[in-house]
Parts: sequence; structure tokens; C-alpha cells
Amino acid sequence: MSWLENTEGDIAGYNVYRIVGRSEQKLTRTPVRGTQFIDQSLGEHRFLSYYVTSVDLSGNESEPSREIIIIVKE
Repeated sequence: MSWLENTEGDIAGYNVYRIVGRSEQKLTRTPVRGTQFIDQSLGEHRFLSYYVTSVDLSGNESEPSREIIIIVKE
């Protein structure tokens, strides 16, 4: 997945979240520096949702982006 870069000057990176059913999981331990992420642990799920937040140099996290829904092919 990829997203548009935040153009503010104090961005440290991005956190990526996955939603399966009603369970939300942060996939990044530290903010991702680029604007792409590959989920290596899809599991047995057929539909997955993701959203991204930006994190500034002080550790403040933005509001979440819009969710995207992925259909996992078998």
C-alpha cells in the first residue's frame, strides 16, 4: 500500500494500522519513513482494512487517514 506524503516540515514518519473485524492493530513499531508499506502477515483473512497516521518529530500522531479495504486473493 502507499499514500501521499505529508508536506509539513516536522514529519518523522507514518504509522500503519490494520483492522480485521473490530480488532485494530498497529503494524509499525517505529514510524515508517517512506510512503509505502507491505503487510507481510496477512493471515487467513479475506478482507482487511488499513489506515495511516503521520507522526511529527515530537511524537504527536495525526488523525487517521481514510480507511482502505483490501480483498485478499486466494
